[in-house]
Amino acid sequence: MMAMPSARTTTPMPSHGAEPPVTGLQFEAQRRGRTRRSPAPCNDHRAPREVAITPTTSVRINRFRALISALPLVYDVLYHVYYSVYPGGYSVKRNRMEPRTARGQPTLTRRAIVDAALASADAGGLEAITFRRLAADLGVTPMALYRHVATKQALLDALSDRIFEELKLPAEEAADWRDQLRELARTFRRLLLSHPAIAALDTTAPALSHNQARAVEALLRTLDRAGFSPHEAGLLEIEFETFVRAHVRLESRGRAHPASDDERTARLREIRARLLTLPPDEFPHTVEVATRMSEPLDPDSAFEFALDLLIGGFEKALERHGRQRD
Repeated sequence: MMAMPSARTTTPMPSHGAEPPVTGLQFEAQRRGRTRRSPAPCNDHRAPREVAITPTTSVRINRFRALISALPLVYDVLYHVYYSVYPGGYSVKRNRMEPRTARGQPTLTRRAIVDAALASADAGGLEAITFRRLAADLGVTPMALYRHVATKQALLDALSDRIFEELKLPAEEAADWRDQLRELARTFRRLLLSHPAIAALDTTAPALSHNQARAVEALLRTLDRAGFSPHEAGLLEIEFETFVRAHVRLESRGRAHPASDDERTARLREIRARLLTLPPDEFPHTVEVATRMSEPLDPDSAFEFALDLLIGGFEKALERHGRQRD
């Protein structure tokens, strides 16, 4: 009889062949001695044990992934910066790639940027000035603008200087310093009314430009003729400019939202009715001038009236110190 196989005898399992290759992370971990190589797979078909990854390795992997994901953005920025300044390349204009040649292509300058910003401010106010919108109007990328204007505040300072180029100072000074101050105020008001958005700009620039200095010098020279000391003239110059700017702001607010004659009449009638309903014993003076306060206001007449009061105050200050010069 044929001998039966012993119960302890097992049927040999088929060999899995060569040892599986080691991955890059496993090899690096083995080389640095931070983990042990996983054992060869057993013949019981169990899954091999995964190699442990240390926290340091995990951080490096995450950094590498972040670097890879940022490469397209870095390339896009470098591409636009390079081709916005290279005359033989391309310029991005309204999401189109258009050829750009050294000849026939207008050169981007600081003056062109400032003029475009002034046009945007005149059309839509200071809120309409953005680097992205200016770049679209000029046919360049926003990064190209920063080569000429570093910040938006620098652009606003350049705008303020730009409008003073248009300031036409009186060719001849008036014989009386009062008349000279009136003419300077009227000239400044006309300039701001032609660019009302600029009247709202902060005038605390670190230094006066050449165009602004011309206007300031003309005003200080007139105040010196009147008899004010240099310290007083410096203070009055600030107050004089603030007065004109504030008046133009209020005047421009009404021009920005014009109303029809019927709407204006109805509004003034409503104001008068409200004023007349006030208790006369508590508000006697307000009720007395209710009709005058609800009449249409002429901006030119209002400005001249306030200007006379301002110059009259200058004159009283000189009389008080006995330093008035005629």
